[in-house]
This record gives sequence, C-alpha cells and structure tokens, in this order.
Amino acid sequence: MHTSLKQRLWSEFGPVMDCIALCKVLHYRSTNSLTAAHARGLLPFLAFNLPGRRGIFAWTEEIADMLELSAERAASMQAGSGEPASSRKNEEVAM
Repeated sequence: MHTSLKQRLWSEFGPVMDCIALCKVLHYRSTNSLTAAHARGLLPFLAFNLPGRRGIFAWTEEIADMLELSAERAASMQAGSGEPASSRKNEEVAM
C-alpha cells in the first residue's frame, strides 16, 4: 500500500506543523535558522503565528504540496538533461 507524502505528514503532525516539525521535515538545523529565514522572507510557504504560542506554524497540506512540487520540478529538470536522475546524482556525489 502506497501512502502519499500528504497522508504521512498529516498522520504524524496533524493539520498544522509547528516550528520543530518544520525543521525536521525541511532539514533546518535549528528553529532559530527557520525563524531567521522567515524574518528574511525566504520561506517558500506561508508561515504564520498563533496567538499565545511561540514560533511559526504552517499548514501541513501546504508543506506536502510544496515538497511534491519541488520533487516534480527537480525530476523534470533532470529528465530534460537526457540522463536518469539517479545517474546524475551519482556523478554529483563522485565530484
């Protein structure tokens, strides 16, 4: 049975992801680095604050959609080069 990214994120984090969850999924080193990126306007998703809560939050569905779109774009760019994505990745690692 194939579980979509959206379903996996929803089952682990619920409808809203907090700063710690965002760091985990998006591989930010710390909540401070995520907050700094938000302050600079560098996040590719809508981040918001909740009254009475510290940190930033985002809709789980939006994060899943953003990740899926990024993966599709990367795959189409690599497919456009005429090489399979796996062989290009191996070349980059070998360099």
